[in-house]
Amino acid sequence: MPPRGVASWRRVPFGMLASRGTRAAAPVGMVAPYATPGESDRHYAGRVNELASRGYTGIKLYPLADPDAMTRCLAAIRDRIGGSVDLVVDMA
Repeated sequence: MPPRGVASWRRVPFGMLASRGTRAAAPVGMVAPYATPGESDRHYAGRVNELASRGYTGIKLYPLADPDAMTRCLAAIRDRIGGSVDLVVDMA
């Protein structure tokens, strides 16, 4: 065992610290900005698509006050980005 006072990273063999060319992947989500007043579903879907194209695996959306409008908005987003990105609606 190394003497006391030695940094903990010095106690681990370098080979265990090196990634050896591989990295563990982790899903990353992003909170989408609010839809602006008067913004079309298609335009908002385009803004959400920009986030999806950056590689985020999940996008959190804030709900619209009108459930029918929210349904239309989610449909427009799904049509634009497809099914590969999880959509989360914050109902809290």
